[in-house]
Amino acid sequence: MQRKLNYFFRKQEYIVQAVTHKSVSTEPRENYERLEFLGDAIIDHVISENLIREFPQGDEGLLTQKRSALVQKSFLAITGERMNLLEYLTVRGSVDLTQKKVSINQLANMYDLLLVLYIWTVALSLVKELSRRHFGAIELRHGNL
Repeated sequence: MQRKLNYFFRKQEYIVQAVTHKSVSTEPRENYERLEFLGDAIIDHVISENLIREFPQGDEGLLTQKRSALVQKSFLAITGERMNLLEYLTVRGSVDLTQKKVSINQLANMYDLLLVLYIWTVALSLVKELSRRHFGAIELRHGNL
């Protein structure tokens, strides 16, 4: 996946977790569900911020309606499908990726997870750079990807 994206993440265990379905492991730190939770919040934030810029006169009702349409699984799955993200998902047993509803859900999840990996890498890099500029020798040691 990293080669195809032409982007390499520092912490490989996050990648393994991000592509591991709960059918493979029910341990929260060994499957993608916790990361997906974070991905949902990131997508909501990014889309909300863009909508506020796009519709400066829009009220909460309009913005909520537009965000709701954009964060639907079917919409996110289109992007995941374009990137062929299902080919990286590790599943077992009862997960039938040939069923449309299942594949749409998993494609949307995989796209969420990809955003989490990017955000952690980019955001943490920026925070580290800012901390070095502002605080000199202080170095953040935790949370690197």
